Amino acid sequence: MCRSGEVVSGDNYSIIELPTGKVMMTITDDMGSGDLAYEESETVIEMIEELAGIGFSEGMTLRYINSTLVFSKDDDKFSTADMSVVNLNNGYCECIKCGGAVTFVKNRHGVKIINMETMPIGILPDAEPKSNTFRLYEGDMVIMISDGILDSIDVNEPEQCIRVLIEENATNNPQEMSDYILDIAKNANNGYARDDMTVLSLGLWHKI
Repeated sequence: MCRSGEVVSGDNYSIIELPTGKVMMTITDDMGSGDLAYEESETVIEMIEELAGIGFSEGMTLRYINSTLVFSKDDDKFSTADMSVVNLNNGYCECIKCGGAVTFVKNRHGVKIINMETMPIGILPDAEPKSNTFRLYEGDMVIMISDGILDSIDVNEPEQCIRVLIEENATNNPQEMSDYILDIAKNANNGYARDDMTVLSLGLWHKI
């Protein structure tokens, strides 16, 4: 959902299956909103897809893009890049963040928040992505959001509020979960979107 008053969203996202047997979900969020923000975040998404597709590791991809943006741009604009990469062969998931919002992991024990303090890409030449790797099991769900979701909820710890709401929702359908979270964010401001908002959800099941 784009910011109210805008026609396009400054967020962009991608879900691709890599030749290595991994699925990579990515959200990019450029500062600002509207056409220019869309173009900036779309450029980052296209670079990520191209580099990952030819065999660059996810971390190397983000480092290369960061260096490219730092030395090619003449302004102070930047983008966040948030990845969740799931290995379909063994169930391991790696969350890699360059300034991205929190990620939620839902399993039978509850909902875990993945949060790493990192710099967005395009600011400093030596900015490093941070990652967290964990095992997923059948029925587990990974839920990614852009920061517009958190900004829409006026409480001291909006990520904890969303964590509880995810935990209370019994659905195991990723689309239903994404719609549910987006509806919460919209309804928190009577349908007004303060910022662009994106939710991506992924569920893991054994292949029959």
